[in-house]
Parts: sequence; structure tokens; C-alpha cells
Amino acid sequence: MERDIRCVSILFLGVFLMVVGCSKEETVVEGFERGEEVKCVSGVKGVIGYVAQVDKFAIFTGVDGAYDSQGVGLVSLIPEEFQVEGLEVVFDGVYYSCDGIFPSIPGQVYYYLDVSAIKLLVD
Repeated sequence: MERDIRCVSILFLGVFLMVVGCSKEETVVEGFERGEEVKCVSGVKGVIGYVAQVDKFAIFTGVDGAYDSQGVGLVSLIPEEFQVEGLEVVFDGVYYSCDGIFPSIPGQVYYYLDVSAIKLLVD
């Protein structure tokens, strides 16, 4: 009987550790819902800017195939040294759809951007 209880306890502990270990912590920009994953990017050039409408920093990028469109990736967590408007950066991350934010300039498309790596652009 004692052996059965020990086996069941170990089994429950193993299941608990798997569930806790596999849970993914997500960061979200406060004030709106992060939608579906749109694309995963690596080595993309962009410019840091501030979006007063949501009180967040963002990375602005050009849109391939368009000369008058701009992607705006709202970043929930960005290192302090990159919180300077106009900095040119190279970054990796994942874009998610972002509803409820209306572009202040025609041609802008807003996304939630989960940045996994960022560095200053060196010419």
C-alpha cells in the first residue's frame, strides 16, 4: 500500500513538473489583445519610435513591395538603452496581429512585436 502511494505521488509530481515546465510565459502590450502570429523575422532593419496613442515604444519597418507603407511593431518590453527615438536597429522577433489601434498615418499597419534579439545597426 505504501509503495502504491509513493508511485502515485511520483507520477503526480512528474505530471506537475511537465505542465509547469512546458507553460510558456507570454508578454502582452497593455490595453489591447494580441492576435494570431503573422510572421517570424530575423535580421530585420528598423527604426525605434514612440507611439503616444498607446504610450509604447515601437520598431518601424518598411513593407516589402511598397514605397508608402510602414509596419509598426509595438514592443511591450524593450531594453532601456533602445528607448531612444530614431535609433536604427536590427532585430529578430515574432509579429502578431493587433486589433483596436487605428493608424495615425495612412499606410501604417500596427502589430504586436515580441522581440527576441535586438542590436544597434552598424553601417
